[in-house]
Amino acid sequence: MQRHYEHVGGALQPQPWGRNEVAPWDGDDALREVYEANAPLILQQHHQGPISSVFNYTISNNLSLNQLLGFADDIYQLQQRAFRLNLVFGVILQHRETGEYRYFVPYNNNGIFERPLYISRRADLLRFRRQLETKHILTELLRQRPDTKWIPVLVTNVHFVVYETFYPLGQGILHDYLNKMDSLYPLVKNRHTGKTYKDNLSAFRCLALHCGHDIKSLGVPFWHFITNGRIHTKSLKG
Repeated sequence: MQRHYEHVGGALQPQPWGRNEVAPWDGDDALREVYEANAPLILQQHHQGPISSVFNYTISNNLSLNQLLGFADDIYQLQQRAFRLNLVFGVILQHRETGEYRYFVPYNNNGIFERPLYISRRADLLRFRRQLETKHILTELLRQRPDTKWIPVLVTNVHFVVYETFYPLGQGILHDYLNKMDSLYPLVKNRHTGKTYKDNLSAFRCLALHCGHDIKSLGVPFWHFITNGRIHTKSLKG
């Protein structure tokens, strides 16, 4: 595997411990050999695609919640659209009876969340944190093994799996000259109350305005329903 990776010119990430730090195998040659044999998988670079991406981060047994949150924030900075997020760990297992080591590859369908979390704004990262706080990482790692005779001994890397959407990330910000044009209705704020819309119903407001409703009457929140092919809106304020 290593020779093939070097032949195709693949570049690996550095190991998560520096030159002055003690490697986690600390004299265990069998553990070191398994790590080095699977280095092309453990230390591989991020892979970004049009539909889904995998951000691979090398870690060690000193993994912390803040470290995972830092990775998630880095990914958020790179995104242009809202996305769904899950993560799965790579780990080296050891057989209780034979002492044999093997690497458990982080497959995308083994994410720690039952359903990927939807991230559309920075505030959603707080929800991501709360979800992580409810998870017991060791319990999640114990799920990633063939049977109970294998135990995790070294956490090697984590995959942040990102599923792309076509929705803009965060609240749209329009340039001042667009907001001031009489021919455009930004629909960012309620013109009657001056409050910013936060209910993600912009499409319904566009339809209501197109159907002839007064822009000042587009209060929040709304009931929206369609009868006989026509859209009707009714403000809860009457």
